[in-house]
Amino acid sequence: MITRNVAFSFILALGFVGICLASVLARSADLVGAGFPDRVAGVGTGLILALFSNVLAKRIAGTPAPGKDGARRFMGLAMVLAGLVYAGAFLLAPVELAPRIGVAVVVIAMIVTAIRFLAGGKASRSDPGED
Repeated sequence: MITRNVAFSFILALGFVGICLASVLARSADLVGAGFPDRVAGVGTGLILALFSNVLAKRIAGTPAPGKDGARRFMGLAMVLAGLVYAGAFLLAPVELAPRIGVAVVVIAMIVTAIRFLAGGKASRSDPGED
C-alpha cells in the first residue's frame, strides 16, 4: 500500500522537508529555541522509520522459506519500535544526547534482527517445523 503509492511517498517527503524548513525559519526568527529544528527533524525521521519499517518487512524480496516468516515479523516489530524510540529520544532527551540514543537503538534493533534471521535460518535447516 504505502510503498506502491509513489505519490504518497512523494507528498510525505515534501511535507517532511517543508516542516523542517519551517522549523529552521522559525529558529532564524527567534520564535523557538536553538534545538527545535533538530528535534523536529529527529521526531520526523523516527516516525517515518516506524511507518515504513512494517511495510518493508512484508516486502522483502525472495521466496518464502520455512522459519523466515517469524523473522520478518520480528524485523517489522523491532524496527517500528526502534523508530518510535528514535522519535521519543528526540522529543524527550536533551538535544545533544538524542542522536546518540536514537542511532544506538536503531543499530541494536538491526543487530538483533540479523541474529534472529541467522537463528531462524539454522533452525529451519534442522527442523522446518520450528518458528
